[in-house]
Amino acid sequence: NEQIRANFAPNGATTSTSPGNSFIEVQEGEQWLSLLRESGLLIAGVAPDGETKFYNTRGADIEVGFEGVEAEVQAPWRITREQVLAHRADFEDNGVVDNPIPEIFAWPGRGNRFSEEYNGHPLSNSFANLAPFWDQDANGIYDPDEGDYPILGVRGGLGNPSVPSEMMFYPILIRDGAEVFFKVFLTAFRYDCFAEGTAVNNTLFLHYQVVNSSELTFEDTYIGYFADGNSGCFADDYLGVFPDQQAVYFYNSDETDGGGLCPLVESSIFTGVPAAVGLDLLRSPLDPAASFDEIPLTYVMPVLSGGGIPPAIAEPVTVAEYYNYLSGRWLDGQQLLDEGNGYESGEPTALAFTGDPATNTGWTEIGEGNAIGDRKAVFSTGPFTLQRGAINEFTLGVTFSLDPDLGYLEQIGNLRNRLDAVQQFFDNCFEQGEAGTCAPLITCSEYLSVPAK
Repeated sequence: NEQIRANFAPNGATTSTSPGNSFIEVQEGEQWLSLLRESGLLIAGVAPDGETKFYNTRGADIEVGFEGVEAEVQAPWRITREQVLAHRADFEDNGVVDNPIPEIFAWPGRGNRFSEEYNGHPLSNSFANLAPFWDQDANGIYDPDEGDYPILGVRGGLGNPSVPSEMMFYPILIRDGAEVFFKVFLTAFRYDCFAEGTAVNNTLFLHYQVVNSSELTFEDTYIGYFADGNSGCFADDYLGVFPDQQAVYFYNSDETDGGGLCPLVESSIFTGVPAAVGLDLLRSPLDPAASFDEIPLTYVMPVLSGGGIPPAIAEPVTVAEYYNYLSGRWLDGQQLLDEGNGYESGEPTALAFTGDPATNTGWTEIGEGNAIGDRKAVFSTGPFTLQRGAINEFTLGVTFSLDPDLGYLEQIGNLRNRLDAVQQFFDNCFEQGEAGTCAPLITCSEYLSVPAK
């Protein structure tokens, strides 16, 4: 998609799929370079017996499938806006779909009676929380032969009238032993209907719908995200946070990428100014104790490497360590502090490196002279009570700045502006843009009059 691309694992894992690539990459000239090597959704809470539980979508061993479907599920389901437009035109011509599009008829909407023919397994009418769709006759069943079609399911878990330029759907099962504890529906989508080079055209959106399928209610729950940011060479990066944008970003520590630190992967180094990449929390989970208001970005914990790094600020491994990071504490339980590397001095704080590197104001890695290295982050929302059966959301936009006319620190200000444009596009119900390009197929008011599936 213009200058950005994503490499998904077959099961929906948002991680590098081979030693030679990263999850999200940017194009510089003829080569594709790393922006985000790996990422994944994190869920942690305290079970009724007092045991802390932790679940995630990282790694290559996550399970793709639907609860109650014994057959092997092949994912992802992928549709394009052009396919939806063609399907609608076909149906509206005479009320009959004369030329079925396999991707439309295979879409795993609730009760799709064509699923066995196109997917190799049936989908029961009783299965809720499947792939979202526009329900032409409002019967709650996906009937592509009756004019139903896939849509984007983002708005409060109810769906969205927008149909992106491309959309992929992955159903993920997270088990605790043999029991399915969480169903996570990942929708990755993009738009290419804006002017060339604009922020929305160069953004990957990741929407996670999280369903607590267990019989347990989890107290002090956090839903968060792990991000391994690599701006070209992994060994000379810094981390920052835009508090107002609820965004985490990674940037190069100087104007030259690598500096001899990545001699075995010289083809993965920016030859010009290095990019800055940001992850914007567009939609966060809802808090049932606060009138179901969205929970703002609560904690951002850095995962640092480099010379002289204390052991307590390394990457979490155990359940207790992940829970510490999600709740704003280091591996040893100490709170994040607002000076230096966040561990050795300062006052307790919630968000790491919130200053401005370009103006050298506030708390920044470059201003503190932190040891450069590989940069990762754990950011989270919470704590809240996650009731059994509860449905929640976590939606991100990932974009970048790679402007050859700007310096490496000036990329950060440009990235902030691009993240603002992405947030505005999201907040405006994906309706920004010229008619006929990003214009929705139906309006928000039409959508909101349709009952929930």
